[in-house]
Amino acid sequence: MFPPFIRKVMTLAALTAAVFSFYKGDDNGFVYLCMAALLVYFDIRCGSILLAYSAFRRQEYNLMRKLITGTRKPQWLRPPSKACYYFLRGILLTIDENYAEAKACYLQAANKHLRPKHLQCLTFCALTDMSLHLGQLDEARQFLAQAKSFPNQPEVEQMFSELEKRMAEASA
Repeated sequence: MFPPFIRKVMTLAALTAAVFSFYKGDDNGFVYLCMAALLVYFDIRCGSILLAYSAFRRQEYNLMRKLITGTRKPQWLRPPSKACYYFLRGILLTIDENYAEAKACYLQAANKHLRPKHLQCLTFCALTDMSLHLGQLDEARQFLAQAKSFPNQPEVEQMFSELEKRMAEASA
């Protein structure tokens, strides 16, 4: 997926080609017009979520913040893109230490549409963390149990033990 500026330039170029083609009397203007419509459709339904996720994986949080805040209508995104949007927005709110809003975002992301599947496990781990920050120990236990229901990976095992340790400290 291209950055937002490039997508807008491509859409404008397709519209310009369509207008020029219709002006010349060429029948290919319809092809350019359809291409512009598809570019607009995919811009609305997918947005910059793939780029933001890529920035997240590279730990470029400033770029991720720019791409996520540039998404104007997240409710129009496809369900997998919407789930990823709320996951990434939750990450940014966690960095800003806004735990209540981050938990709300993680709850919206914690559905079956989040891909890849290991992100669902990470979402439940993040929900456990947010619940611990907010002092909701019972919810934290439930979220950790849901996180453990996914196939385990070695890096997640360390996260589980750290969350269990924090829960033990909070309950004492």
